[in-house]
Amino acid sequence: MERIYRGYPQALHAMERSGDLMPYMLYRREEQAGRRSAALEKRRFRDPEYFKGLYPRSVRRCQSFVEACCDRYDHPGSPIYDEYPDRVLLLGIRNRILEKMREQGEDPDQDLVWLLTLQEILRRRAIS
Repeated sequence: MERIYRGYPQALHAMERSGDLMPYMLYRREEQAGRRSAALEKRRFRDPEYFKGLYPRSVRRCQSFVEACCDRYDHPGSPIYDEYPDRVLLLGIRNRILEKMREQGEDPDQDLVWLLTLQEILRRRAIS
């Protein structure tokens, strides 16, 4: 998490280098208010679901295919959790999603499916 300080960032960086930080500058605001951090944590999981509900209908259908395919890769040791996931693997996931959508009679947009796939993998990596 990013530290939030009062005052100017330039002055803070100068004080960090010299070691003259004041005690109130050493703590994050979230740590000072425990209730707020619990609320922020709860909101972190609730907000993405709310915004997914605002997607257009066609995008929500694509998103459901993407989530179903990513569920198969959501296990410990999965290659999507590598430090740098392989582009060929990610393109393979996208191609499987496109095939599934075509089997169901959908006409998928490759760029949209690629974007949703990367976003879903990024979301899953951030949670774990």
